This record gives sequence, C-alpha cells and structure tokens, in this order.
Amino acid sequence: ATPTGEERPAPFSEIPLRPGMRAVGQLGAIANFERVISRSWKHGMRQGTLDGSAIGGPIGPRWVPGPLDPNCAFRVTFDALSLVVLLWDLSVMPYVLAWDVAVVGILRVLSWLTMCFWTTDLVLSFITGYYADGELVMEQPQIAQHFLRTWFVPDVVCVGADWFATILTGLSSTSSGSSSLDTAGLLRLSKLGRLIRLLGLARMARVGKLFNRMVDHDLSEHMQMFVQIVKLFFLVLWVSHWTTCMWYAFARSIPSDTGRRWFDQSEAKGGSEYEYFTAFHWSVSQWTSAGAIDVAPVNTAERVLNILLVLFGLLFGGSVISSLSATMMQFRMLRQEQTEKLSTVRRFLAQHGVSQVLAVQIQRQVRERMSAGQPLLEREVPALGLLSTSLLTKLRANMFEAYCLNYPLFRWWRMLDRGAVDVLCRDAAEFAFLVPGDHLFSVNTDSNAAFFVISGKLKYTPGPVVGGDPAIVESKTWLCEAALWTSWIHVGTAEAVVPCKLLVLSAEGLQKAMRHSPLIAELTQQYARTFHEIVTSSDERAGISDVAVRLAGHAEVLCSLQPEIQQMIGHATLAEQPSTFASHMLGSRKTFEQLEVELRKGRCVLLQNGDGRVERVVRLIVLRLRRSDRRILVHLGSWDGKRGQPDLKLPGCKHTAGETVQECFKSFLKNDMDAIRDGIKLKRMEYDPTTADVSGSYNMHTRYLRMIHHATLDENVQIPFEAVRTADTGSLSATPRGPRPKLLAGHELRLNSGASGSLSPETFDVAKHRVFYMRQGGGVSLYSWLSIDEYQFLKSAAGGRVLQHWLAEMKVDLAAMY
Repeated sequence: ATPTGEERPAPFSEIPLRPGMRAVGQLGAIANFERVISRSWKHGMRQGTLDGSAIGGPIGPRWVPGPLDPNCAFRVTFDALSLVVLLWDLSVMPYVLAWDVAVVGILRVLSWLTMCFWTTDLVLSFITGYYADGELVMEQPQIAQHFLRTWFVPDVVCVGADWFATILTGLSSTSSGSSSLDTAGLLRLSKLGRLIRLLGLARMARVGKLFNRMVDHDLSEHMQMFVQIVKLFFLVLWVSHWTTCMWYAFARSIPSDTGRRWFDQSEAKGGSEYEYFTAFHWSVSQWTSAGAIDVAPVNTAERVLNILLVLFGLLFGGSVISSLSATMMQFRMLRQEQTEKLSTVRRFLAQHGVSQVLAVQIQRQVRERMSAGQPLLEREVPALGLLSTSLLTKLRANMFEAYCLNYPLFRWWRMLDRGAVDVLCRDAAEFAFLVPGDHLFSVNTDSNAAFFVISGKLKYTPGPVVGGDPAIVESKTWLCEAALWTSWIHVGTAEAVVPCKLLVLSAEGLQKAMRHSPLIAELTQQYARTFHEIVTSSDERAGISDVAVRLAGHAEVLCSLQPEIQQMIGHATLAEQPSTFASHMLGSRKTFEQLEVELRKGRCVLLQNGDGRVERVVRLIVLRLRRSDRRILVHLGSWDGKRGQPDLKLPGCKHTAGETVQECFKSFLKNDMDAIRDGIKLKRMEYDPTTADVSGSYNMHTRYLRMIHHATLDENVQIPFEAVRTADTGSLSATPRGPRPKLLAGHELRLNSGASGSLSPETFDVAKHRVFYMRQGGGVSLYSWLSIDEYQFLKSAAGGRVLQHWLAEMKVDLAAMY
C-alpha cells in the first residue's frame, strides 16, 4: 500500500523476477547430466534392470529386503503388541505357578502363541536398526553385533525357558502310561520349566523403554501426566499380584515349624478364588498402614517373609507416593501458569476500560486457545541447538521432506540430487500453526514464502484488484507459489477457518538450497524464468491469485522448458521406476520403448506429480474450424487400406518440444489441412488444461494440454473433389469440382442409410453428412461437418457404435488423390 493507505495496483506484466533467479547458465550441467542418465537408462533397458541405479539407487515406494527401521509402522505395531504379550505373560504365569494350575485348553494355546511371538521377536531383533549417539544405524553387520552384545543372551535364555517349559509340560501330560517314578520326575521338571519362564521378567526393561518412547512421542504433556498416574496405579496392582502369588506359593512350599500355614485358618479356607483375593487383600495391606486384616503368619518362615515384605513395602510405597506427588505438583504448576496469564489479561482489560462484552469475548478466546495448546516449534526447544549439523539436517528432512515433495519441482530435485532436498528442508522449511480467525497473510503485503496446507481449511478472499468470490482452501494445497519465483505482492487475504497446520517454504532459503548443486541451480533458475514469463504474459486479472496462477501449473511450466530439461526430467522419472514398470503398467517392454522414443522426440513429457504418480503430459494443437452454418469439422477416423477405423476428435496434432505454438500450428495446416488452409481464418486461441485420462496406448495417467485455435472457413473454399458411393449399387464415381491440386486433394463420400429424427442410434441420419478424406502424414484421415450435438452424440457409447458401422461401409479411392 502507498504511504497514504491507498491500494496499489497489481500490474502482473511488470512483476519482477525474484533476485537470485536471473543468472542462468548455458545448461552445461543439465546437458551433461542428461547424456549420462540417458546412457544409463538405455543400458538399463538392454539389461532389463530399470531400478534407479542411474541416479544413485531406487527412490520409489517399493520394498527392498533389508534391515527394519525401528520407527516403521510394522515395527512400532509389533513393539506395542509385545507390551500386551509381556503383561499377559507376567500376570498369568505367577498365578499358574502358585496355584499349580494345569496348562490345558485355552492356556495351552495362549502359551504356544506367546512362545512363538517371543521367538519371532528374537529373529526380528537381528535385523532391526538401532540408535547410537542419536544416529540411526542400518548396516546389517553392525545391527547383529550390537544385538549380540546387548539383549541376545537375556532373550535367548527367556525364549529357551519358554520352549523348555512347554516341551516338559507336553511330556508330563503324555506320561500317564509311564512308571510313577518317571511321571514324578517329569512333573518336577515341568514345574522347574515354568519357574524358569519367570526369567521373562528381564524383558520388562526393554519393553518399558518402548512404552516410554511411544508415550513421549505421541501424547501431549497433560496426557503424559495422566498416563504416569495410571501407570503408577497399575504398577501397585501388579506388584501386589506378584506378592500375592509369592505369599501363597511360599506358604505351600516351605516346611512349617509349627505345623500350620496361614491359609489353614478357618476364615481363609475356601476355593482358589477366595484364597487368591484373601492373599491379595493381605498383600495390599502391607503397603499401607490401613486395611490390615486378620490373616497373619503362623510359622517362622511366613513371619520372616512378612517382615521382609513390610520393609520392601515401606520403600516401595514411599517411592510411589513421592512419584505421584511430583506428578500432581507438575500438573498444578501448569494450571497455575495458565491462571496467572488469565489474571494478567483481566487486569489489563480492567485498567484500560475495555467494555464488559468485549472483555468476556477476549477472555473466552484466550482460555480456549490456552486449553487447546500449540505444538512446539523448533525455536522453542533450545536443546536442539546441541545437535550436530548432520543430525539436525536429518531431523529437519524427516519432518519436512514428505510435505516438500508435494511440489513436483522438489521431486525432480530428489531424482537428480537427493542432498539438495535435505538442504532445502534444513534452510527453507518451517511449520506454522493457525487457530480459527488467524490471518495467514493480508492483501497488499509483500510475500517471501510459499505455504502448503498440511491439515485444516482456510478462507481465501480475493482483493479488489483481481476480484472474485471467497473460496475455501482445502488441505494438500499450495498457496503463494509465485512468491518463490517473483517479487510477489498478496492479492487477497487468507484466514483460518479451523485449526490449521502449514508448511512455510522460504524463498531465500530455497535459493540457498539450490546452490547445493549446479545442476539443481540451473534447473530451478530455468523453472523460475519460465514461470515468470507465463505470469507476465497472462491477462492481468484472469486466473491469477495467491491460490493458483492459471497456465503456470507444473505440467505447463515443464512443457515450456527447454527440450534438454524435458528429456532430463523424463529420463530421470523412467530411471527410478522398478524393473516391473514396463510389464505391469505399460503392458510390454515394446510399449516402454515406444514411450522412450516419444519422449526423446519431444512429443510428450514425463513427471512425478505431488502424489508420486508417474504422469504423461502431452501438448496438443487443436483446430476448431467452423462453417457459416455453425457446423464444425470433426476427425471421424483413419483409413487402414481396407476400412475406416473410428477415432473421433477435433483435428489437431501433438506439439513437439522446441517449437512455438505458431510454428506448430502452421506446420499442422501445411501437412494435414493443405487442401483448405488458404480459407482458414484464425479468430482466437483458447487454452484448455483440464483434459486428463488414462492413455489407451500406454495405460498410464495422461494429461492433455490443449491449445484450441478457433477459426472459420471461407465459404468460397471447398474440397476440390467429391466421391460418392451408394450401398446398393456399389458404384464409385468421381466428380471434379475444381482445379486438382498437385500434392493433396480431399474427397467426399455419401451414405444412403438411416432416417431423420432425434439423435439416437435408430434415427441418426448418416445420409445427411458428407465425409471427406485427406492425407495426414503417412496415412489418410476421414472428416465430416457436424453440429455440436451430433459431435457429442458420437462421443457417447451408443454413438460410438453408430460411428463404427458408418465407417465400415465407406470406401476410399486413393488413386484419385494424385
């Protein structure tokens, strides 16, 4: 805005290119890299190993056998399940041992399942990466050595005990036919095996670390305190359970010097359930001064154990109470901090005489936002400043890379030089969090960053310069991408509708990152210049906003880059595809080779879009030729020498890389429309980027960028010759209607079939339509003048059958063309 507050105009044709994007090299690095990757790709074609080795290894989302990342979804899920299995194992086994419960039925099934689970865990530990000094180690020999030095022996002992106990239990259950001596020995060994299974307690240390890591990573501070309280509560229950089983098993197994045991008391007699809960009540009473019951030790051994448990309870109970008190104090301090902030706000509002209604609204919003909380930003964690540069780069790449790759240019970066993307994440990326009502940017302010909406919704209101209605910006959308390449001024206002998380990509940081590689710098500068040329040559008020710049999408910019860059991106995209890409997606290696030829000749470009999907982009020059009766010329199909093959479309050709639109259009008129080109009068051009479909030739997603040339045909220009064939006589005659051209002539066929009426397969009258055929490249194409309704009907499924029957009845006299 001007110093007086007036709105400043937005002359898009005068928007300057952002400094740092102007010095463009001579494509030396790009040309050299394109030759290298093209040779590597062709070698891969010959060897049948298109696995990305041309550019430093596979990048695509395909599974390769190797070490497991400890943070991958499978390993995290397995670790969470190990916590459940461990709790089951260490809760059931003490009860089974104390009350000598037979391991049969469901207990036997679960025993086998847990044994198999821990055996699998032992195997997976040999191939799961680990952290050393904060660095993730993923080399298989180092992983195996680390596991052998740390948890291998305890895990082998625990798993071996599981198998030993299970085998002995199975032998004892099948020993009914053996002698009583053998049976007693097996039973004793079986009990010993069960006792050895208690060594599984050693797993608690490792699984406990996994639990703490999951809690710290996924939960808020308040939830972490709540989980801590719940954990202390269940720890007391679990220790009481173990003490209960120990108290009962000790009384049963140790000889009594008085001939009595505590469960011989009349009050304690009953079934195993009553005995368990009586012992559990006694166990809990040892940690507190209240709740004592009348069950008491009745022999020396029980008295000694009771004394030891009282001393342990004194220490354990004090530790639990102190931990609980510390957690509650921490929670109270957090609440006190929020209370002090609210009190400060209230004093401020009162001292400055803010109205009661507005004061209530302000306090409510402050309270809501403090309760909701905000995720921590990197600058709010001072300890991260202690990290090494390499580890900090890995951290930021892990946080930001997935979101940066939603911009296809940065996927091209990763294909060509992966390190450049890491530097981009380190130097240019930040997170931003908005709550409802916050403004991301305002109209007429300078922009130095682009934004990617990770989650949430924003309301974008265009300013008066560009006009238009407000729109909702959904997640997975880029905003202000023009700010990366030009000195951009916001032409609208963006406001959060719901809580939003955004990626902020700094233009200054991007320029630092692109200097990581001369190849990346040249590519990015070319991209910026092309983007800038599209913006400055567009209508100043049509299709340009902070949300999107019409005609400047990634496909459009790539198609406007130099042919060397297009081929480099295409070959890099092909090179990183798996070896099964040709057979699974394209159908055959021959089709794959045809795609490469089309790419090399500049008839298409290949890229990976924001979702990582390979996309073929084809630019088309389309002629929409209209007669005075408002009928348009339509390409019906082609002649294969025997019959007409349907291919309904408007006349046109593919735009080859390196040609301007005007050059390509003139070439099309000369090669395909020479018979009538002198009568074609161009009125206007229209760009249509919305056509997208799955290509029938390549079975891959294809986007067609059509430049439609609207033109009219002079009434005095007609097809020089007309050939008519009737279905019943089979005669073929030629009637000259003008001078015969030297190289190219057009001819017309008429069919007498069908009846007049509405547009349907029964009433479409082909007799009213004259069909022309003209030379096109090395073949012959068939045309007719149709109304818009007739053209749309023939594009339908029913119309397609009519067209196929129609063309099958035609004959072409090729000799008459010369």
